Amino acid sequence: MSDDDPEILEREKQKNLRGETKNNKHHPGWNEKLASHSEASVKADRTPEIPPEQLQKESVEHIKKEHK
Repeated sequence: MSDDDPEILEREKQKNLRGETKNNKHHPGWNEKLASHSEASVKADRTPEIPPEQLQKESVEHIKKEHK
């Protein structure tokens, strides 16, 4: 989430408009940096049930890929 930082909001909005936002498997087109805290909470509540082990694996893979 951007915490209402105008620079982050504008940068992420432009990424969305150019189609450069990385797609979330369960929510295509979702950009968490453009969401409010409450929107992110609702999205999390609506995500399909996934076993914790799978979520851990996906989280580790995501972090490794994002922070190379």
